[in-house]
Amino acid sequence: MQSYEKLNLFEHVYFEDSYVVSIEANETRVEFRLELVLNREHKKYAEPRNGEQYCYAPAILKFENASSINWKRISMNGSIDKDKQIDFGNVDTLLFDADTFLIAGGWGEVVMMNAEVELVFLD
Repeated sequence: MQSYEKLNLFEHVYFEDSYVVSIEANETRVEFRLELVLNREHKKYAEPRNGEQYCYAPAILKFENASSINWKRISMNGSIDKDKQIDFGNVDTLLFDADTFLIAGGWGEVVMMNAEVELVFLD
């Protein structure tokens, strides 16, 4: 499997320090609401807010119309961040191949087959 950096869709974003705010899922769809780290080259990049290391942008990472979704592990033990919002940790791993996506973090691990993937910015 290859790392997400190889996909144009994820150009100039950095998942490993992005925060998972919520996860919604059903039999064919998984959506991750994120505070997504943007690299300087991203068109939505702005200087980090005072006290923050990165530029964060609210976004939803959508995996839709999957032929199968296999949760290897689920651990939705969140913490409250400095802005008093729930945080389920980071996206530690996001890998893909021809028909599979694997995404994992402290919140769990899920493998999706034949999913359509989309990254939607909320502002």
